Amino acid sequence: MFKSLLLISCLGFVVGCGDESVSEPTVWLGDATADNLDVLIAGRYIDITGSLIVSGSQTGILTVPQLRSVGGRVEITHNTRLTRIDLPQLQSVGGFFKLSDNDSLTSLNMPRLQSVGGAGGWWGGGFSIFDNDNLTDCDLGSYTEENCPR
Repeated sequence: MFKSLLLISCLGFVVGCGDESVSEPTVWLGDATADNLDVLIAGRYIDITGSLIVSGSQTGILTVPQLRSVGGRVEITHNTRLTRIDLPQLQSVGGFFKLSDNDSLTSLNMPRLQSVGGAGGWWGGGFSIFDNDNLTDCDLGSYTEENCPR
């Protein structure tokens, strides 16, 4: 146990459970959902061990500026008043990535995205973007604009 704590300490970040705002880079344990999204956004979380699920509740801009990886899936769906997604440091998603039915979304910024794994459901697999009718500005890192249909 002490070796684990020492390793975390040496890496320069701490592990949090999403229960308070933090001032240093931290790992979010478990899923981040609409219920705890405000805490995630306010903190300096660099990794999520579970999934990032935002459905039906987000308005305006969704930005998690320091987030580098999500161990599970990223599912951002049915947010009719979401206009922009800004995840400028996101590099990897362990599960599938699904972005759909966000009617007001105009901009998706993930310029460092390198890998998305995992199989999806009926919508097409590991990386799916569809039915975001106003999405025109799309930066997906190593993925191409072909991966960014409206």
